[in-house]
Amino acid sequence: MFTLLEPMPVSMTIVDSVRESYARCRQNPDFFDAFYDHFARKSSEIGPLFSNTDMQKQNELLSDAIDSLISFSEGDVAARRHLDEIALSHDREHLNIKPEWYPLWMEALRDTIHESDPGATTQLLADWNTVLQPGVNHIVQQH
Repeated sequence: MFTLLEPMPVSMTIVDSVRESYARCRQNPDFFDAFYDHFARKSSEIGPLFSNTDMQKQNELLSDAIDSLISFSEGDVAARRHLDEIALSHDREHLNIKPEWYPLWMEALRDTIHESDPGATTQLLADWNTVLQPGVNHIVQQH
């Protein structure tokens, strides 16, 4: 058994700016579909993973996951439990989502935010990374 590292809480100012950005992104009805288009283009292995997927349901799962990743950066216990559930479903015993795909997931999300958020700046995209990376690391550590 291994011990998961506890993330340091992220500045509320940074978290708030990411939440505001996410709200702007979600105003685009194509945000989640655009994300999956970007993600599928990152690797030839990724697109086929979603070939028999109910994308409406998948978009809802993605929305919930992003919310939990943001909340996890604040130390939210419910978000941690949700990320533990995601980690379990994505581990090598279940969906076997490869650890090397998570950076591609982050890139695809940043690409989609850049296109969807009229307020996106280089700093804001870096803030997204700062906020989401602890939760992504939490998931990957459990693979």
